[in-house]
Amino acid sequence: MTKSLHILNDHIHFEPITAMALERFDLRFNDGEWILVQRDERTPKDVSFIVDLVKFYESTTPEHFKTLKGYTFSVILDYLMRTHSFYIKVMLPKMEMTMRNLQKEFSHHPFGHVVGHFYNNYQNELLEHIELEENKLFPYAEGLYDGKLVEGYSVESFKHHHNHDIEDHLEDMLEVIEEEFPEVCHSLPYRTFKHLLNSFKADLAIHHAIEEGIFLRLTEQLEREVKHAGV
Repeated sequence: MTKSLHILNDHIHFEPITAMALERFDLRFNDGEWILVQRDERTPKDVSFIVDLVKFYESTTPEHFKTLKGYTFSVILDYLMRTHSFYIKVMLPKMEMTMRNLQKEFSHHPFGHVVGHFYNNYQNELLEHIELEENKLFPYAEGLYDGKLVEGYSVESFKHHHNHDIEDHLEDMLEVIEEEFPEVCHSLPYRTFKHLLNSFKADLAIHHAIEEGIFLRLTEQLEREVKHAGV
């Protein structure tokens, strides 16, 4: 099923970063308009949020971030869950494919082994990060939203085990590669790989800002309210 979303056509123009932001909502730009490709029952919860999200992607200003803070818990959680799915189903396979192309290009060069080692470690770290949120934080937050407090867990315990530097590790990977193997950096496969990683790094930074600056604060507020109600 597909349908045109006129509010998006009126407010959002196609740019690469726009397409990346909207792909997690099953939105595609086709014949001059944004089309919702509905694969299941999960339609976007608030189309206005999508418009404001794209504005933040295009310009990460405090004003645009403040606008996102006005959306509900369920809308923000929906964005985070869609983003995780987008990373696992789309971005990680794309990055792995470009990494494999690099290894083929430099199959007799030590760089091929190094880039594989770096990437595999990073992918495992990211998947562990997502698993912690999907299995612990999100169910806990949804319970609070329903007025239920799960004993033995808290936002503070999540923060204690939460890795804040995951997007920085992509930059570390590129810096080490370019310092150790400068002869590789001018190749087309490497430039493609670097461009994709930088795009992913920018998306991760936005995801992190929304998670830390909006979702966790909403969850902490719910946590206080539920605890107070139980007193």
